[in-house]
Amino acid sequence: MTLSAAIADLGPILGALSGPAEVTAELRDLDEVPRVNAQITAARGITARLEGQPSGSGAALQLTADLRNFGVFVPQLPGPAQIQATLLEPNSAQKFMAAFAGPGLSANAKGAFAEGGDQVTLTARLSSLNR
Repeated sequence: MTLSAAIADLGPILGALSGPAEVTAELRDLDEVPRVNAQITAARGITARLEGQPSGSGAALQLTADLRNFGVFVPQLPGPAQIQATLLEPNSAQKFMAAFAGPGLSANAKGAFAEGGDQVTLTARLSSLNR
């Protein structure tokens, strides 16, 4: 199944991101294993991709986002940025890893949380801030 949606202007919802946005998602069932592949394009040069297996044994989702100008969010840090994140669900304990690389800085985060639990463990490291 393929789904598509578009909005003419994100401004009323996300202020700084005024302009059009579009999402296309493909949902498939391969040998009873669900798969998702979605692509998002938005104003100001933002693109993102989400893909993977959202549930079941071996569930994992990967997100990659590219921002042409991170200064849209933090005016003091103009320039391109990339975010990569993975969510894994081995043995009912969900784990995540994320990395950010942008103008003058980079950061990594990882953590885990158990199903039904109310606690999240997060480890983050800021690699550099050169401004």
